[in-house]
Amino acid sequence: MGRQVFFTNKKLGGEQLMHVLQYLQEHGADAAYANDEDVYFLEKAGRILLEKGATRVLRDAAVLEEAVLPDGIPRSDLADTIRYMLTLMNPKQELLIIDPYLFPTPNPNYPDPNYVAFLESVIGDTLTKIDRLRIVTKTNRHAATEAAFNGMAQGTKAALNIATKYTSAFHDRFWIADGVRGLFVGTSLNGIGKRYSLIDYLRDEDAVDIYARYNALP
Repeated sequence: MGRQVFFTNKKLGGEQLMHVLQYLQEHGADAAYANDEDVYFLEKAGRILLEKGATRVLRDAAVLEEAVLPDGIPRSDLADTIRYMLTLMNPKQELLIIDPYLFPTPNPNYPDPNYVAFLESVIGDTLTKIDRLRIVTKTNRHAATEAAFNGMAQGTKAALNIATKYTSAFHDRFWIADGVRGLFVGTSLNGIGKRYSLIDYLRDEDAVDIYARYNALP
């Protein structure tokens, strides 16, 4: 089901209204316009649109559309889902990835030579748009995988500032954009497609709390 956005023209001029409608429709929303300004929910939706902007409205509506990441599905298909949700989260300056197993030791029985390339397929576009990449992972990580990832990220954007903290303070996986918007990712990216998991947007206040805990790390 598409994301539905309804609003009136109480504060929008006709030309501006048409631009907003076009923007919403191009970005996947079922946008509708009504003349009856006495209808409460229409008027309220219009105020939200004006106060938060079209992108924020779309992202907040998508909170209702958390995604299940089934097992046995091609990893490339799951990458599309994660990349879509990350794009809606819209990191502009910084992306924080909290993932204890982001840099796992390769399984000698099931090597994954395409793991770093998979990570690039998920976040590569985002890396070109931000200035800072922050990572939290456990101390006992695979250094060669980490080095390959950092090389990929730096190759995507040479000026990208990358900083990593090593800790066991976090159990779950979170991605935080600009310190205020976030995703909960139910499995580490190396496990995508291997087990059933869930990805969903965080409430902004939870994202802020998680980011504050990150800042408190030594």
